[in-house]
Amino acid sequence: MIKRKLQDLAVCCSYQVDFLHEKKHSVKEFKRKYEVLDEIGRGGFGIVYEATSRQEGQQPVAVKFVQHKHVRSWTMTCRQLIPSEVCHLETCEDIPGVIKILDWFANSKGFLIVMERPENCMDLFDMISVHGPLNEDMAKFIFKQVITTVFDMYSKHGLLHRDIKDENLIVNMNTGEVKLVDFGATAYAEKATKKEFQGTRSYCPPEWFRDQLYLPLEATSWSLGVLLFILLTGKLPFKNEIQICLGNVRFPPELSKEVCQLVKSCLTTSTSARASLSQIAAHPWLETDRQFYNADLTFEEALMEIKNPVPVIEDKEAEDEDNELNDVVILTRSRDSRTDMDMESICTMVTAVEDRYEPSIAVKEFVAEEIVGTGETTNLMRSESRYDNISSSSFCDYVSLVSSSYDDQFTSTSDIYQSACEVFPHTR
Repeated sequence: MIKRKLQDLAVCCSYQVDFLHEKKHSVKEFKRKYEVLDEIGRGGFGIVYEATSRQEGQQPVAVKFVQHKHVRSWTMTCRQLIPSEVCHLETCEDIPGVIKILDWFANSKGFLIVMERPENCMDLFDMISVHGPLNEDMAKFIFKQVITTVFDMYSKHGLLHRDIKDENLIVNMNTGEVKLVDFGATAYAEKATKKEFQGTRSYCPPEWFRDQLYLPLEATSWSLGVLLFILLTGKLPFKNEIQICLGNVRFPPELSKEVCQLVKSCLTTSTSARASLSQIAAHPWLETDRQFYNADLTFEEALMEIKNPVPVIEDKEAEDEDNELNDVVILTRSRDSRTDMDMESICTMVTAVEDRYEPSIAVKEFVAEEIVGTGETTNLMRSESRYDNISSSSFCDYVSLVSSSYDDQFTSTSDIYQSACEVFPHTR
């Protein structure tokens, strides 16, 4: 902890001294080149803004702002420390499915990473929320791009993203092209084995809950299985860590045996039996291609034209079993006093019974109070309505998020936002 604080202090001080870094990466140069517009989204470690280039053509870009203290790993280059995220993005420039980095800038507050941004784009989370689950052909079209990108990153550069989820996949709604974003947790495979699980709790593999064992390649396969299940059904395969450890997946009857087999091979609780990246990429279900929409249509128009699968209501027996598992989670946690619990346990209690695409209980209550008090509804931001939009390394972010919803404060990253406002004073 002390070593980390000293490192952060050294970085902050170095960016206060002009001759210690190149002027082309200064915030002054950033303001000369780009105009920041609205906030796109935020997470536990940074904020992403919509921006445009001031040069002719006004190219749309995305700008990610990360405070020094929220940089998860550093790399020494050009005689200065910069976030490893920048280096990894530059390394993967040859991979079409990785978001392109255009430039980066820094000052004493943090780093600004400028990336490409399609004019009409949406992440997979929002796409499924708006258009519903995908049919198999469309899910295959999306998933094939994802596995190709992940496999190329590993085979060509030895890199693992370590936080694959629907919110980190951006879809060009005109072409259907998928880009992988947010490389803050990315690491080389040989180094990743020495790290802890990094990612979203609902994508966490069972071996981490059982034995605190992190196997980066096996964890990647597991997260790909969760992602594919979400594409096909619009919901998570498991509701809590007990279900994750049991590994029993229920599929809608309309899904083909091939795709169910692929999902099961990724969501196998045994790490030795779990499908590898190469096995996933070579699976028979991904080998067959079929044109699923008219080439004259945009991808978004095709989404609206194609009838999505009708969600299947679980039978009473399955529902009762889920309720029993949820009761076990809650009762187990309630045996101890709340003050004796760590943040991870508190987070598990709150999130155990929530649905993936539904607002949290605390947020629902807050909205109800707002409607009664003011007669108006509140538009929830992304971070309030998605319980697992955090990394497992920042459980306290979620806890503070839930508690703050009663105090009219919705964001658990307000300190980041204040710093970003100092950099972009006109964005607030």
